[in-house]
Amino acid sequence: MSLENAISLYFVFKTIGAFSGSIILSVFSAKRIYVISAIAALIAITGLVFASHLALLYVLIALTGLVCASMFSIIFSFALKILPEKSNEISGLMIMGVSGGALFPLLMGVASDTAGAQWGAAVVLVLCCAYQLFLSMFVKEK
Repeated sequence: MSLENAISLYFVFKTIGAFSGSIILSVFSAKRIYVISAIAALIAITGLVFASHLALLYVLIALTGLVCASMFSIIFSFALKILPEKSNEISGLMIMGVSGGALFPLLMGVASDTAGAQWGAAVVLVLCCAYQLFLSMFVKEK
């Protein structure tokens, strides 16, 4: 698998996930989709750690893009529902979180170097997904 193919596959499915997520979120509760997305992301990225067949890697990369596509918007909408009067501050904080996400690639690089393989980076992503799953259990919908 070339890196370009994997990146393209991820972003194609992330785009599909974003479009289909808007339709799915109009039918199902955001909390349900958040929990399902967190579980599916955890399964997909954990699978990337152990997968060795090319076809399985492609499927897991596509699944990761698909299920992670709507997580930002779901978290953002939960925050706005809780404190609608603080929408400007929430927007700034969420975007700061996106730019602060530069910390995770650094951690992934350190984990990769420490492990001597790319599975070290995937473990960092697994921990992030586990944290998202943990957070999803505490969300209350209004």
